[in-house]
Amino acid sequence: SSGTVSGTFGTYHAASDLRLKKDIVTIPNALEKVLALRGVNFRWKDPNQDHGVRIGLIAQEVEKVVPEVVHTSNDEIKTKAVEYEQLIGLLVEAVKAQRTQIEGLKSKNADFEMRLKALEAKVGLR
Repeated sequence: SSGTVSGTFGTYHAASDLRLKKDIVTIPNALEKVLALRGVNFRWKDPNQDHGVRIGLIAQEVEKVVPEVVHTSNDEIKTKAVEYEQLIGLLVEAVKAQRTQIEGLKSKNADFEMRLKALEAKVGLR
């Protein structure tokens, strides 16, 4: 695949300008997708790449959930790779979905506490 990469003084930037994009939609079911992914600890089999325990995902597992971030090499091995940067948008939307759930639960909890206080007052517990 091809893309744009730029770097200055050790930083990495991926093109993300609105003017370069079309067909923009919010990622659907982001939390469900994130919950279906499995983070793993692993070590590389190749001793030249093995620098101890690493953290990541398994491309074949990710492909079942978010196929748009998995790429397969054109060689005979057909090695799969995860474009980790592309998962950031998914994670952002999943956190927002959790926030919505948490706010809803806080509201329900406050309502239940208010009802409990009213019931306790009626039966003379307070």
